[in-house]
This record gives sequence, structure tokens and C-alpha cells, in this order.
Amino acid sequence: DPGFVRERFLSLWKAPFTTYYFGTEFRAVTEVLHKVVFFFPGGVFLSFLALRVEGAVRRQLAAAVAFSFIGLVALATEAGQVFLPSKVADLTDAGLEATGGILGYLAARALADRLGGDAPKEGGQ
Repeated sequence: DPGFVRERFLSLWKAPFTTYYFGTEFRAVTEVLHKVVFFFPGGVFLSFLALRVEGAVRRQLAAAVAFSFIGLVALATEAGQVFLPSKVADLTDAGLEATGGILGYLAARALADRLGGDAPKEGGQ
């Protein structure tokens, strides 16, 4: 139904955290943590992929691509919810999900730097 989709699409643009404000505090905290933690492993995975890239400039480019990919997946997740009557699509959720993915990336990168930097070379050396 085009009217349903249009109404749901327009609801994406409400003020940030409106959905969380009208619920209980426990529900709000639970949902925020759920959104952030759900995307955290994806950021960790992309960080390990980026560590395999040689050169500082290329590694920075890989990080930019990873951050963009995380953001696009978060937006696609919320855009898909526009078509599902039982779900609530919200750009705040996309921001929280992207934040979780980026935090996962940065945490894995910091851990890798602390433990020795680069990924193992081919042949296990």
C-alpha cells in the first residue's frame, strides 16, 4: 500500500530519540544497548579485514570504506523496516547501529595495535 509506505517513510524524520522518550527508561537503555551491541561484531570483522591492507594510506581508505559500509548497512536495515508493519523504522536506530559498528572497528583496531599491530603475513610469518 503506497499510503502506508509514505506514512512510514515520513515517520523516519522525527526528532532523534523520540521513540525512546515515550517508553520506559529500562526499555530505552535496553534498546540503545541492543542496537549498539548488534553491530559491534561487524565493526570488529571489518577492522580485521582492514588490517590486511598494506600501506598507511590504503589502510585509511579501507577504514573509510568500512565506516561507509557500516553506515549503509544500518540505513538499509531501517529502510527495510519501513515496509514491515510490525517494525518501527527510526533514523536514531540507524545512528546507534552505525555507532556500534564504528566502536567495534575502533576497539579491534586499538587491540590489534596494542598486541603488535599488523595481521600475520602469508605463510604464517
